[in-house]
Amino acid sequence: MYQLIAHEGADAFLGRAEAWLHTREAEHNLHLSLSYARRDSGTTEPDTLFGTVEAESEVLGCVIRTPPHTWGVGSGTSTRRRLVLLCSLH
Repeated sequence: MYQLIAHEGADAFLGRAEAWLHTREAEHNLHLSLSYARRDSGTTEPDTLFGTVEAESEVLGCVIRTPPHTWGVGSGTSTRRRLVLLCSLH
């Protein structure tokens, strides 16, 4: 079963997801740059969410919401996996 784990901020999120994000750095450059910028500035806007999608303690994807923007979803290369991750948010 998939679980969405919300992290307290960019630093906590990177602590959990950074290595996973770097496995496909080009695909996840938006997630990395947003996270680094928020971590380095020390500020996070209200309603910002940094989350990982996990199963059995393994990171399978990540989500970032930085209002007013919508969700940014990172996953493997499979379209099916992206759909499963999106569905797990609801």
